[in-house]
Amino acid sequence: MTKVNNKDIHIIRQLNDQFRATFRGGEVVKTIGVEHLTPSEYKKLKNSIQSYNSFSNDNQDDHSFGHIFLENQEFYFKIDYYCQKKLKFSDNPADDKNTNRVMTIAKG
Repeated sequence: MTKVNNKDIHIIRQLNDQFRATFRGGEVVKTIGVEHLTPSEYKKLKNSIQSYNSFSNDNQDDHSFGHIFLENQEFYFKIDYYCQKKLKFSDNPADDKNTNRVMTIAKG
């Protein structure tokens, strides 16, 4: 991935926030630990991810990673940026037309 400027970070952050809040605009991958949650547990986890707002105040934080504790369990989400064919990382994650967002949700 190329180095991004502050304007691009702002765009990337907005795109990540939109994707995370709606689970639309990318692909969501669940690890086996998350796959084994009950529907009710997964719904609570999904709601926690969608409303997550504990990001750092760092100007370079692109809102691509989060750490959640839910009912004595630990979870993480991470958004990665791939080219449209998912063969390599995106050269410009601020370019939504040429970037495919993939959010992985894992149990800690």
